[in-house]
Amino acid sequence: DDEDDFSRDEDEALRPAQQIILCSRTHSQLTQVIGELRSTVFGGKVAKAEEQVAAAAIAGRAQLCVNPAVKNLGSAARINERCLEMSKSKTTAKDKAVKACPFLSKRRRALLELKEAALAKPMDIEDLAKLGTTRKACPYYAARSALPEADLVLMPYASLLHADTRESLGVKLENAVVIFDEAHNLVDAVYNSYGASVSLEQVRDVLDMLTTYVDRFETRLSASNLRYLKVLTNLTRAFVNVLQKEIAEVKKSAPEKRLTSLNDFL
Repeated sequence: DDEDDFSRDEDEALRPAQQIILCSRTHSQLTQVIGELRSTVFGGKVAKAEEQVAAAAIAGRAQLCVNPAVKNLGSAARINERCLEMSKSKTTAKDKAVKACPFLSKRRRALLELKEAALAKPMDIEDLAKLGTTRKACPYYAARSALPEADLVLMPYASLLHADTRESLGVKLENAVVIFDEAHNLVDAVYNSYGASVSLEQVRDVLDMLTTYVDRFETRLSASNLRYLKVLTNLTRAFVNVLQKEIAEVKKSAPEKRLTSLNDFL
């Protein structure tokens, strides 16, 4: 087995019979929960060892990464991509562009110790990141490993509502008690997890790029590729026309938002 692998599979046997999963909109709200938990016998002022609640605060790489070479990339998408590359990297003489992460590679023992520290005392993501920096161990993978053993799991809405994210983190809903803080925001959270926003300006940029690309490389493209690009160009142009019309009608009637059914939009 590769000693760099940090699988959570071995921790599944230690998963409590029932977990409590507490979800909130923001990490700052979850940090407040951690603070309140620490003030009780269950999270810091322990009278008996069996009263201790093992808590795990879960966040994305963008919040928990402590590798400056990755964290400074800015966008969550770029951070996720580079982290995955570095976690799987086997640097060879041919490819030295992506090196293994120094907070993950050859750091299995440090990761296990960081996980145990997180479960021993409730930590918010800032505490976990600071400790990970000190111990030179990845807080993101330590938190993922701690999740199966935690009695209380704290995470933002999106991490639970988005199926792929939930699966990648190893969150299991069977026999779990799920609590949503400020549940009136749940509908918007579902929309945000599975929806996307596109502006007229963005669609215009896409149309310009497609038109320029086809004009420049039309003679070099195969018939099938050219057909696909022209269909995409026509579709994008239709989006531009619809959005321009919608915006004009909104300005006339002056509402802040306008809802259109899918059939009408198509």
